[in-house]
Amino acid sequence: MKIIIGAGNTTIDGWISTQETELNVLNRSDFEHIFNGRISAMLAEHVWEHMTKEEGIIAAKNCFDYLEFGGYLRVAVPDLNFKNEWYQNMVKIGGNGDPEHPAYTHKIVYDYILFKEVFESVGFIVDLLEYCDAEGNFHYKYWNEADGKIGRSFRFDTRNSINSLGMVSIILDAKKLYSDRNNFADVYPFMPYQFNLLGSVLTSIRTHGASGKHLAEGERSMLALYKESAMKIMTEEPGTLVPFNMFYDALEQFLDHSHRGVISRALDNDYLNPNKQSDCFDVNVLKTLFLIKYVKEIAVNVENITSLMVSSIDTDRIELLKNIEESLKRLVRQTLVQKNGDLYVFLTDEEKEINREIETHNVEIAEVINKVSELIFNGLYEEKKYRYPAFNGRYAFGFNQIVDDRPYCYPLYSHF
Repeated sequence: MKIIIGAGNTTIDGWISTQETELNVLNRSDFEHIFNGRISAMLAEHVWEHMTKEEGIIAAKNCFDYLEFGGYLRVAVPDLNFKNEWYQNMVKIGGNGDPEHPAYTHKIVYDYILFKEVFESVGFIVDLLEYCDAEGNFHYKYWNEADGKIGRSFRFDTRNSINSLGMVSIILDAKKLYSDRNNFADVYPFMPYQFNLLGSVLTSIRTHGASGKHLAEGERSMLALYKESAMKIMTEEPGTLVPFNMFYDALEQFLDHSHRGVISRALDNDYLNPNKQSDCFDVNVLKTLFLIKYVKEIAVNVENITSLMVSSIDTDRIELLKNIEESLKRLVRQTLVQKNGDLYVFLTDEEKEINREIETHNVEIAEVINKVSELIFNGLYEEKKYRYPAFNGRYAFGFNQIVDDRPYCYPLYSHF
């Protein structure tokens, strides 16, 4: 179930629009009265500024409690750090003073740090999508509108352009990765998603022959991986988490040499690891990509890689994401990883050899154009002629069939 909080006139296919009169996020009884089951996603655009910070925390806690495990809340509010006088006069507490204006009931204007704290304080894991920093610099990370469209955003507000900003918001995703504080304590130093994902990884590794015969089935092998990974961080500061790449080290002894070799050569690569560190960030990214290479349930994009490599409850996700983006660029240059759109693929030695053969295979441009022409004019366009409607359609004229200034076949004139 997906709901829009304080929807007003907003409607989105697949989402339930609610108004304050029927769902007041400060009242738990409203949640209990309306929704029998758990909610998978919530969307709130410019709602939280109509509550004090203390009320905002209560509302966040209610949303957290009624979200199902793995659910999220996408929320947007005006941005205190946006350097625009007209904007700030409009969104300030009390708005412009007009009781009829929606901003008249504004009780707070957030900066991104304070707004992030509201949701983190009740147990959410927060991912900032759009915001201005203290210097007024605008930060943007791509987000999918299918997961909840925010109208007053960089992409969707017509007052914005590449050259200037007219209307921005702090936009974040608050994700419920833990059911409550006790759940956090029960699974620490792991994250709940890791249990199912690691099971999928072990299955995919066996299926695709990336491991030897000695990797045990089921719970026994998983327990061994968890134990070894937890022991690695037992002397670290409280709050340290096990990043997903750490499971590779526990698995390595079971992997075929062809797969271990990619990682070991990366560790010896002077470009990636000039200081010959045993714990090299670029190699950790590569380990993560290997582990999820054959797992279909997860899209291997920068955002998901970032989530997998969080190593502390205090990790700065924005900084981590930037570091991963730079690391991926280096891994692509070294042909250890292939980029397909916004997805990244770990390359085995065999796949790298195939890529090298493809790159060295010379194809004449004329052959390419001829093949494209064939696909277009023999596949996409079934009609080869335009039949003039006058004279009972007696006259038909062939289309010019040209790709990149190269004729595929010459236009024909026919008379019936």
